Amino acid sequence: MSQQDVVAPRAAEIIKHMNADHKDSLQAIVTHVQKLPFPPFSARMSAITSKGFTVDYRIVVKSLLTQPGGSKRSVVVPFDPPLKSAGEARARLVALSQEAEEKRLKKYPIRYSTPLDLPIWSLTFVGLFLLSRPDISRQLPSHLASIFDQIRNRLPNGAQWPDLLFKGLVAVHVAEAAAMGVYVWRRGASLLTWLLWTFPHVIMGFPNYLAFRKVNPSISGKKAKSH
Repeated sequence: MSQQDVVAPRAAEIIKHMNADHKDSLQAIVTHVQKLPFPPFSARMSAITSKGFTVDYRIVVKSLLTQPGGSKRSVVVPFDPPLKSAGEARARLVALSQEAEEKRLKKYPIRYSTPLDLPIWSLTFVGLFLLSRPDISRQLPSHLASIFDQIRNRLPNGAQWPDLLFKGLVAVHVAEAAAMGVYVWRRGASLLTWLLWTFPHVIMGFPNYLAFRKVNPSISGKKAKSH
């Protein structure tokens, strides 16, 4: 009968603690060990033994479109030498976190990738605008103009409700876009990348920020604490 690994009795406890309280450390470790040009936007420990631990992580590969869930990968980070007891895990994980934090870049270049839902938000934005402006929607081909007229006829106040909603949406999104612009600029974006992330925010709003964080995850840079 094979002997139980020395870490096994506390493995679940360690994994739960790392995933709950030390996500930044796991991101930094993965970035360092895998020599990634950018940190993963998520990293979770899935297993640990006396020989090392496994981290499942997701990255967004720079492309035309943002992948909804990113690309899922795994890496085994070895303990060298292997742990002699579960009690050693804390010190080793702290040491690995500190090494990764010291060697990683403090500021990563900001990338742009078109959010997958930008076309949907664009169509919604344009559709709401046309509902609020009968004079413009009736310049469309007759079958499209008829659709907008039918929708307006079903609304209690015709074009008044879409007009109020559109103006309110624009006001909120413009304010959000201003905040987004400041945030992206402070993250170190180039002028072109800043424009690409800021102006679509007027159409998309908060989902644009979520897309940005997926492509450009940040690590807080906090010093590794005792685990």
